[in-house]
Formats: sequence, structure tokens, C-alpha cells
Amino acid sequence: MWITKLTWKHDCMLGNRCKKFNVSATGYPLDTYEENGKRYHTYFKVLNGKENDVKDFVNDLKKDKRVLDVEFEGNSLFFLSYYEIEELVPTTFYHRRIFFVKPIVVDTEGVEHWELASWKKEYLSEFIINTQKTTHGLEFFKILKIEQAKMTDVYFPHAMPKLTKGQKNAFELAYQEGYYKYPRKIDLQGLAKLAKVSLPTFREHLMRAEERLIPDLVKSLPK
Repeated sequence: MWITKLTWKHDCMLGNRCKKFNVSATGYPLDTYEENGKRYHTYFKVLNGKENDVKDFVNDLKKDKRVLDVEFEGNSLFFLSYYEIEELVPTTFYHRRIFFVKPIVVDTEGVEHWELASWKKEYLSEFIINTQKTTHGLEFFKILKIEQAKMTDVYFPHAMPKLTKGQKNAFELAYQEGYYKYPRKIDLQGLAKLAKVSLPTFREHLMRAEERLIPDLVKSLPK
């Protein structure tokens, strides 16, 4: 199997808003089709950031004339958008001969991170060449790797347990502030202070979130 890891930034309705509202987006394009001289794309994204920033992101996205339908619940976003046929974006060049190893990540600087695989290197090379040459408003493009390797690290999407607002906020804050890094960047007392709740309250929210999330995570690990 051939695998490539790519990163780039271009004039993108998602990337521009990620930078503007300090939000990151993780997900996949679900479908692409052409009709009446336009190319339509359906996307699924999980948005991460402060609650008000995420809301502002979604409200601003709804104002974009190219966005036809939006469904937003929790931090999950589905939307349908279109481009003129001549306005090419990276998703234009994605086809069935290649597939995603991991979800696309658009960070808070609007930079996109893609990991793709294919049985043949030529299909990945074709995607890279087309994306570099013709993507609308491309600022930079980097090939971090393209190599032949065994498929040992593939993300498999699945439904996650539903968390309460307090649990979700505690878990996201712990992740964002480096609680799960080694060495830890912050302790529970510091997280509780940032969350503006008591230490026992924050500890309970985080433990409940971990209790719900970790079993599914362990089940998804490769054997």
C-alpha cells in the first residue's frame, strides 16, 4: 500500500473561518456530484473550539451563498455547498482509487492536513499534481511523506457515547490545555480554575466523560 501525508492552505470556506474564529474542523467529504454547471460537495465535520466561537463559525458559514444546507448539532456539522465547475478545490481530485487513512484536519490557522492511501503510487501522484497545479487560491503545499508501507494505523469512524455539556466541556478543556500530554501541562486544579467550577465538580465531569469514552476507544484499537 502507498501512503501520503500532505499539508496545504488555500482560499477555503472552512479554512478561512477556522482561522477567523479560532476553531478547528475534523472530518470527511461525504459526496461530490456535478449538476447544471456546478460541482456540489457534502461534508461532515466535527468542530472544536470555545462554544461561542463554534456558534459564530456556524452562523457565519450559513451566510455564505455557496452553502445550500446546514445541519448542526452538538459540535457535529453537516453541510452541502457548491462551486462553479472551473473553481477547483482539493476534493475535486479525490476519487475512488484513493482513500482516507485519517480524517482531514483543518487547524486554527486554516491549514489542512490530509493522509491518503492507494494501491498504486500513481494515483496519489496524480492527486498531488492536480491539487498543486489547479487548487483555487493555493498559498502553499507540502508533501510530508509518500511511501510504501503496511497499513497499521487507519482511523475507523464510529458513533461516540453522548456526553453531558459539563462532561464534554471538561474533556475538551483537558485535551486543549495539555492534561493528556506527557509530561502534563496542567493539573486538575488549574483546569477547574479555567472552567470556573469547583475542583470536585470538574473532577467528576472529567471522570464521567472518561468512563464513557475510554471503553469505546479500547474496543476500536487494532488487535
